[in-house]
Amino acid sequence: MKVITSVEGLDALSRRSVVASIHCVLNEPPLVIVFQRGSVDSGGDGWCTPDTAGQIDSHRVFQFLMVNQLPFELHVLWEPPEVTDLCARSSKSFPDPAMAGCGRCESERLAARKAVSGNWLDGIPTGMMICPECGNKRCPRAAWHENTCTRSNEPGQPGSSYPSADTSKMSGTP
Repeated sequence: MKVITSVEGLDALSRRSVVASIHCVLNEPPLVIVFQRGSVDSGGDGWCTPDTAGQIDSHRVFQFLMVNQLPFELHVLWEPPEVTDLCARSSKSFPDPAMAGCGRCESERLAARKAVSGNWLDGIPTGMMICPECGNKRCPRAAWHENTCTRSNEPGQPGSSYPSADTSKMSGTP
């Protein structure tokens, strides 16, 4: 497991990374404090605990450790893969399904898998594609990894897989 011991090391981690300070005392349960970079709701580059909206910079994370007499070691629990690693091109041989990053590449991967296996079930998507930056399903980047992230979940965005909602059908008017 990768361990971060400096502000520079913490600053080098990408958005959505998750680190933890783990402190063990003899005959006591371990104290684990988890920080993630950026929040799911508002994005950002600061650090926050999963249950808070406010963010702090890397210096303040280490200041928190110092004030609370915790070791200056942050264990990296998860780092998001690079965008190029997220999209599984069909030329690769069946990468891990968790590696699929955009709707277009996932469709190509599933089509290739179905063609090789001959089983139509291998071509059925089993999950929802979300943007690797903001986590929104309607963001254009969820549809194609080369699109720009808009940080929006509004339907009808150019490049999105989700068209705008037709409200006339919902209200019952023709």
